[in-house]
Amino acid sequence: MSVLQWAAGVDPDSRGRRRRPTLTGVILSCYGIGVFSAARRCCRLFGLMRFPERMCEVKMFRSSVCVVSALLVLPLWGCSKSADKDVLARVDDEVITAQEFRNSLDALPAQWKVRARTPSGRKQILEHQVRSKLIELEARERGIDRRPDVKYQIDQAVQRILLQELMKEWQREIKIPDDEIEAYYKQNIDKYRQKEQYRAQHILIKVAPDASEAEVEKARKLALKARKRVEAGEPFEKVAREMSQGPSASRGGDLGYAEKGRYAPAFEKAALALKPGEISEPVRTPFGWHIIRLVDIKKSSERPLDDELRKEIEQALLPKKRQEMFEANMKGLREKFGVEIDEKLLAELDIEQQKKP
Repeated sequence: MSVLQWAAGVDPDSRGRRRRPTLTGVILSCYGIGVFSAARRCCRLFGLMRFPERMCEVKMFRSSVCVVSALLVLPLWGCSKSADKDVLARVDDEVITAQEFRNSLDALPAQWKVRARTPSGRKQILEHQVRSKLIELEARERGIDRRPDVKYQIDQAVQRILLQELMKEWQREIKIPDDEIEAYYKQNIDKYRQKEQYRAQHILIKVAPDASEAEVEKARKLALKARKRVEAGEPFEKVAREMSQGPSASRGGDLGYAEKGRYAPAFEKAALALKPGEISEPVRTPFGWHIIRLVDIKKSSERPLDDELRKEIEQALLPKKRQEMFEANMKGLREKFGVEIDEKLLAELDIEQQKKP
C-alpha cells in the first residue's frame, strides 16, 4: 500500500475501521519545518542524540536528525497484515517483513544504507521502526488522532500530498513541440552564436607607472632581447618562461582564447594585426612592454541545434509551459466542480478572531 493510500484511509484495518493517516505521516508531512522538529524530538525520545549545545556537535546532530526523519516514514508502509513467513518483527497485530524492510532502506541517507549491511546496523534501523510504530499505537490509544486539531493537520497533509502528486502528473504531460523549440532557437540566435576569438602568447617586461624614461627604455631593450631569442629559433614558450614577468610565464606566455575587448586596446590591436605564428615588435601598455605571438583565430559561428541544445531550450521553455498548463487546468477544474465565493463575507471577515479548524 502506498503512502498516499495509507494517508487517505483507503485500506480498512483489522478492526473493520477505515485507517486514518498515521501520526508519523502527519509528523513528516505537515509543513517542512515539522519534519525537523519531529525528528529532533524523536532523537531525544529514542536516545539517539541530544540536541547540540556546542558547535562541534551540530554535524553529528544533523546526521541523526536526517536518519530519524527518514525512519519516521518507514512505518507508513513498512507494517502490514501479511502472512509472509519471513517476518522480522510484530507490533500488535501488524508485521514488518524482510522485503518491506529492504524496501524501507531507500528512504535512508547513504551512510545508513551502508550501516544496514551489518547485523548491528540492521537491528538499530528495525528498532527505530518498531519504536515509531509503538508511539503511533499509543497515540491512537489515547485518541490523539481524533482530536480536532490533529484531524485538521491530517487533512492538510493529505491535501498537500494530493496536490504535489497531481502537479507531478501534470508536469509529465507537458510536451514541447519541435516547432516551438526551433522558433525559440531562431529568436535567441545571438545567445547561441560563438563570437570571434583569438589566442595569443606574450612575453611581458613590466614597467612601473611612475618609471623614469631610462627605466622605460631599459625594459624595452629587455623585450627586444627576448624577441631576438625567438627570432633566432628558440621556442617562444621557453623564452617566455625564462624572461616574462607576467602571471602567464609558467604557461609559456599562453593567454588562451579571448573575445575582442578583453585586453588593453594597444595589445589587442597589435595581436590582431598579426597572422598566426607571427611575432610583434615591442608593444607598450599600462603593464609594460609586450612581445606578442598570435597563435590562432576562431571565426564566429552558430551553435548547431543538436539534441543537447534542444534539451537546454526545453528547460528554458518549461517554466512558461508549466504556468500555461496550470492556468488551463485550473480553468477546467473550476468548470468541472464549480466554485462559489462569498465576496461580501470575505470582505467583512475578521481575521483577528482565534483560528479554529
